[in-house]
This record gives sequence, C-alpha cells and structure tokens, in this order.
Amino acid sequence: MRKYIFIINPAAGKGIIQKQLIQSIKETLNPEQYEIYETTSAGDEQVFVNDRLNPEEDLWFFACGGDGTIANLVNALAGKAPLGIIPCGSGNDFAKVFVGADLFDLIAQTEGTPVAVDVLSCNGLLAANVVNLGFDADVAYQMVHFKRLPGVSGSMSYIMSLLYCFSHKVAYPMEIWLDDDTEPISGEFLFSLFANGQIYGGSFHGAPKAEINDGVFDVCLCRKAPRPKILRLVPAFQKGEHLTKKDFEEHIIYRQCKRAKIVVPEPTVLGLDGNCEQITGEVEILLLPEKLQLIVPKGAHLKMNNEE
Repeated sequence: MRKYIFIINPAAGKGIIQKQLIQSIKETLNPEQYEIYETTSAGDEQVFVNDRLNPEEDLWFFACGGDGTIANLVNALAGKAPLGIIPCGSGNDFAKVFVGADLFDLIAQTEGTPVAVDVLSCNGLLAANVVNLGFDADVAYQMVHFKRLPGVSGSMSYIMSLLYCFSHKVAYPMEIWLDDDTEPISGEFLFSLFANGQIYGGSFHGAPKAEINDGVFDVCLCRKAPRPKILRLVPAFQKGEHLTKKDFEEHIIYRQCKRAKIVVPEPTVLGLDGNCEQITGEVEILLLPEKLQLIVPKGAHLKMNNEE
C-alpha cells in the first residue's frame, strides 16, 4: 500500500497554514495512509528522509514548507522517491510551476502523477528552481529580515529587501562560460540567473521561457546599469518584459544551455532556491535531466513557456 509522508516545516511563512494542513490531513486521509513529520531545525528533513527511505515501500513525500524546505527535500529525494509540493512559505516560488492546481487539495495531490523533471546541480548541491548570483541574491539574502514582519507577504518582503540593497553595492565582476564557450562573458553584472523555473523572489518572472522538463536551463545575465535604469528594469523584470523592451537590450543576455561556469573574484552572494551564502571563486552549474519525480496533482499541469 502506498504511504504519503507529509514533512511539515512549522517555521515556514507565518506558521498558520501548517496547523490547518495537519487538521485537513487527519480529516481527509485514513490513518494507515499517511505519516506526519514536523521538522525541528534547518536540514532536519534530509536526515529524516535518509532514515525513512525504504526501497521495499511505496512512499510519496510531500514538502509542506517554503522554498528552503523544498530545496532540502530535492537534495534528499532526487533519484529516489516522488516529491509533492504543498506551499506553506512566504514566497512559494517553486510551487508556481503548477497550473490549474489547488495544492491544498489532498485528494488531488494523492491522486496525482509523478512526472520526471530536470534539476540543477551547483557545486554538488541540487536546486529545483533557480541558482543566482549578485544583486538579486543579495536581496534574497536580506529578505529573511523583512518577511518576518507582521503583514508582510513574500513579494512585499522581496521588494522591501530590494530597496534596502539598492542603496548598497549593485554590481559584481564575473566571468561566465556557457556550454562550450571558449571565451567568457565578462564584466560587471547586476545579476546572473540560471533558471529551471520561471519565477523567483515571490513574483519576479526572471526566466519567462523556462520549462522544468525541457532538457536545458535558462540563463539571464544583466550587465551593470545606472541606478535610474535599474529602477525602470525592476517592474519589467517582475512582469517578464525585460527580454522584449529595447531600453534593456544592451544589458540583458538570455540563453539556454546545459552547463555553466562562473568565476567571481570577490565575495558575492550565491542563491540556491533561496538558500544563500557568500562565496568567492568558481561556481559550476550542471543540468541533471529528469532527475526528480515531481508529483503533479490530478487536474493540474506544469507551466510551459510564457504561460501564466
């Protein structure tokens, strides 16, 4: 018999949805159908999964938290067992890959279909949605301080952090090789984005052409721009219009590839699905095609190129 294991991060978001979810699980499913595990510390979910995996059992795992919870479970489950998403965080970027889904409909979730999707490997760690460096990673790094404020949503905390970071350093030197490039794309960059999904930062359509099972990842590089132009870029970037507006042509480079190498000579924030750290040196990103079995709820489908 299949068993559904709900891994719940009680610290994600405001912590309110999780309590309602636990009650819904108990009311909807039979006790022998499910297990509930509440995490107690960062990375706890990976330890639990490693102990709980059993090749003789049919186990479906559900990430019930924010993007950090999903990222940790992708690292634990890729190539091993299906993963479903029930978003309880503030930004819930990766959950936006589903179209036509009520992700809190437990019947639709448990009657869903595992679909093979790509993931990114960044210096040995996996990311399902995006890897990014520079100003936008700075914003994600700082937004943790804002999203804890009462009444602040994921997109609002991102904008507040963006305004804070805008008053500090906004561009970083990088050398970037894509696929078989013999010469790097070099200079000072506002950001470099390597995307499997289309949306990050709560509502920003950084890679509007991305699909998570198309065998490539999308690259969006933004060269250094004057601050007034950055202010004009932000709303366009949020809507995914930065690729079509002529005003930004000299700054935006957009490609699709399967591997990338980035060299950053000075401390720069690196983000993997919202998990951020400062790094210096070399970053290697590889596409791992069809590495993860992602549970698509019944009646839903995965977001396609430019689909709302």
